[in-house]
Amino acid sequence: QLREAVLFNPKIIGLSIDGNIRSTTNALQDFLILTDDELKNTVISNLKILSLSFDDNIKPTFEMVQSYLKLSDRELRRVILHMPYNIVLSFDGNIRPAMNALQDHLKLSDEQLREAVLFNPKIIGLSIDGNIRSTTNALQDFLILTDDELKNTVISNLKILSLSFDDNIKPTFEMVQSYLKLSDRELRRVILHMPYNIVLSFDGNIRPAMNALQDHLKLSDEQLREAVL
Repeated sequence: QLREAVLFNPKIIGLSIDGNIRSTTNALQDFLILTDDELKNTVISNLKILSLSFDDNIKPTFEMVQSYLKLSDRELRRVILHMPYNIVLSFDGNIRPAMNALQDHLKLSDEQLREAVLFNPKIIGLSIDGNIRSTTNALQDFLILTDDELKNTVISNLKILSLSFDDNIKPTFEMVQSYLKLSDRELRRVILHMPYNIVLSFDGNIRPAMNALQDHLKLSDEQLREAVL
């Protein structure tokens, strides 16, 4: 881990343990009330932390995120522990523009944006012009969704925002459609009623579940199809 730390961030070789490193990690641990293991995992996940000042860089970002999203101390802690690389992002340069763009793109209320970040902290670091816009636009086009249907589908399963449509979502749709012999309209109906299926693995989750249901109730393929619809 030491070797990987130096390779990832050579700057730490010249840092003083009794200067920046100890003061930053101690302050981070105290502020978020981290166990030693939580502190270790947080720092290992983003070694740039070691070259930052807690008071000048990290704490202001925490406070602005907490204020912007109206997070409690416990909620802020949860967001940071789930996505520690957010610690080194600039609030004005990265975090706020990303959240504003997400909010505008999906027409989210402040409370919906807050819930989105709490459910999936990873979205703070996603690019609206990269993964988020391409995934949501492709999803909307494929299922012919209205803006409200897209918004409700994404809010119902925010993990969608961190997936690639072509690599993850579309293959699942196509396998479900083929397996159950669904029309495009029927597939659309299934997804709108159960949007969390979008992020499930077909081979790992969906097909085993349908096979087990079919075997348990001794359903024909057509009866299984009708049960899903």
